[in-house]
Amino acid sequence: MHSEFLGLFNITNINNPGNHIVATELDTIRNPEFSDINDNHIGTDFNGLISSLSTPVAYVLEPSEDGLHRLFEQF
Repeated sequence: MHSEFLGLFNITNINNPGNHIVATELDTIRNPEFSDINDNHIGTDFNGLISSLSTPVAYVLEPSEDGLHRLFEQF
């Protein structure tokens, strides 16, 4: 079960400058109520769950010489 406020915030203290919280979100769910740009992005949040900066993310598997695959995050 997901928690909408990540256990950090609630409806009364979200976006409060007194929170003093900086978070990097690796988000795979689009939440329109938090102005998410899509369902696969990285965002930087200050004192709340609406990203001040965000960018879409793509994941790429690349084979290597040792036969293993490496996962790269592109943004």
